[in-house]
This record gives sequence, C-alpha cells and structure tokens, in this order.
Amino acid sequence: MSPNASYQPLLLMQSNEQSIYDAIAPHFHCDKRRTRFMAYLIVALLKLADSSLSQWSLAINQTTQRASGLKRLQRFLGQFRFSARIYAQLVWQRYGQTTEVVLTLDRTEYKQRGEWIQLLLIGIAHQGMSIPLLWHSANRRGNSPTIAPKTLLKLVKAWIQPRQDQHVYLTADREFIGPECRSCGLIPIIRIRANAQLTHQGQKLRVATLFDSPTWRSQPRLLYKQKLYLSGMRLADGDYLIIYSDPYIHHTHRLYSRRWQIETLFGGFKSRGFDLEGCGVTKHRRICKLLFVLSMSLIWALETGQWLIKAGKLIPLRTLSGKSQPLFSLFRHGLDELRDRVLRQQSIQELIPLLSRT
Repeated sequence: MSPNASYQPLLLMQSNEQSIYDAIAPHFHCDKRRTRFMAYLIVALLKLADSSLSQWSLAINQTTQRASGLKRLQRFLGQFRFSARIYAQLVWQRYGQTTEVVLTLDRTEYKQRGEWIQLLLIGIAHQGMSIPLLWHSANRRGNSPTIAPKTLLKLVKAWIQPRQDQHVYLTADREFIGPECRSCGLIPIIRIRANAQLTHQGQKLRVATLFDSPTWRSQPRLLYKQKLYLSGMRLADGDYLIIYSDPYIHHTHRLYSRRWQIETLFGGFKSRGFDLEGCGVTKHRRICKLLFVLSMSLIWALETGQWLIKAGKLIPLRTLSGKSQPLFSLFRHGLDELRDRVLRQQSIQELIPLLSRT
C-alpha cells in the first residue's frame, strides 16, 4: 500500500465535513470554528446513531485527546447560540408551503442521571414524521406549565406568515386544551377528555354522552364558554376519541390522525434513531442546543430517504395480517444510507444538497 493510500479515508472524511460546513455556514452568523465543529458533530452522529457525548468525543475527526475532545463538546453545548427564528423560518419555507399544513404539539420526558428532562415541541407533519419547528426544554416532569405552550405558539404567530390560501391546523392531545391553543391564530383540532363538561339545552353533560356510539359524528356545542364543533366516537376498547375544532371541518378525523407523526419524531430522537436518552446531558438548556444538531441530522435523513425512493431504492415490505407494510420508516431508510456511506468511508457529496435545502 502506498503512503498516499493510507491517507485517503482521512481525506475523504475531511472532504465530507468541509462540504457539510459549506452547506450550513450561510445560515449561521457566529464563530466559524463553532459552525465547523457542528459539521464534525453531524458526521459523528451519523457514524454512531448515538447522542452520547463520550462516544462523540471518540468519533469526531480531531487531533486532540479524548478528554480534551469531551471538554470541547461540553463547551460547545454551553456556549453555542443558534437563532430559533431563522431555523423555524427555514423549516417553514421548506415544509410549510402546502395548502393544508398540520402542526403537531406534544411533549416527552425521560430521566437522565437522576434528573428529569421534559421536551415540548411543535412540528410540521410530513411524510409520516413531524419536522421539528420549535421546542422548549425544562428540568421537570408531568404536565407542561401553561406558559410553555403559550410561548411557543406566540413565536409561531410572530415568526411564521402563512399565505392567505393556506389552512394551518394545530393538533394536540388531551393535555393541551387551554385557551392558548384556541386563540393562537391557528385552527385548533384538539382532543378532549371524555369527562369534559359541556352545556346542552341548559344542562351540564359529560361530553362522552353525546358520542356513545361506534359511528363517527359531528355537532356544534357550547364548550369552554364558546361555541365549538365536536367530532367523535366510542372506540373498540371503550375509550372515546372526541375532538373539538373551530370552525367546522368535515375531515377533522383525517387531520387529527396526523398528530401521531410527532410520536414518530420522538422515536427518531430517542430509541429508533439518535438515542437522545443516552446523551449524558442533564442541563435542559444544553439539551435544547443538542436538539438543534439532531433536528438538522433528522431532516437530512428524511430528505435522503425521499431521494432514495425517487432513485428507485424502495423500502422493503413485510406482510402482517395479510397486509404489506414498509419494513422501516422513511427516516430510517435515509439514515441507514447516510450511516452506511460514512462508515464505509464513501463520499456523501451527492447528498449534501439535501442538507442545504434546510
């Protein structure tokens, strides 16, 4: 083997990282060294599919010792600043241009080294997985305080300008029934509890009494001191799916079903993708910055999955109960392609433009 041949993998890796830097640098107004370090992080994340800082310190292409690399990572998360407004507007420009846009609001929480970490996130439903738009982190557990979703929704209203011909819906589960979700300038499609009280013909009734049927139905009712349109049914397990909207929407159920895509997003961040729960970071402000790197990588994986489909590389199918279903998600399809190329020390140059779209 010639001496030059031994340097080829390193040169290729540096070329990949330089290309990623060139793609993301125009969107940042900060120290170029930190932007370049983010490119290193993205490549390391693809190698590992793991958010552990100690593992990242081994995978980053650098000449420093492991302990120094870990400290550098910690400094990055402590000092790096990104513009949530610019990021949200770029994501909206890419994924929020359809006539009907479905936003998903939900939270997830996990325990890290004895410390609870809660993430509240708004995403755009897209191709089976929500695209992260805005998020809030806190060291707590349980229901999110009202101020957190209220703040995120105010930012959406301030930073995002839908077209006049667009309908932008906000979908959320039973935790988010407060007035902040009904007065944010979006069209709410919110699930409510079966024991919620409404006024019907001058009487107080449990909302479940109007939907005690396996058939989907809709009707206007006075709820939360205003006229809302309720749609719902009794599910096979005895629970109820009851949703309110304002104004009346004939396909409420179809729109609300896309709320589940935020659960797929949380899975991509955690056990089915980047293993956020194993990152070792407990300070919620640092988690917030880490999510920025994960979000960029997740979007790149989704775009790569779509690129593969267009190139004829389809997702394998499996048969369950007589029905054919994809073996894995579009996100996983793209992530595996990116990881395979990085781990095999192959070029990712043709995939870089997919990252720069965001």
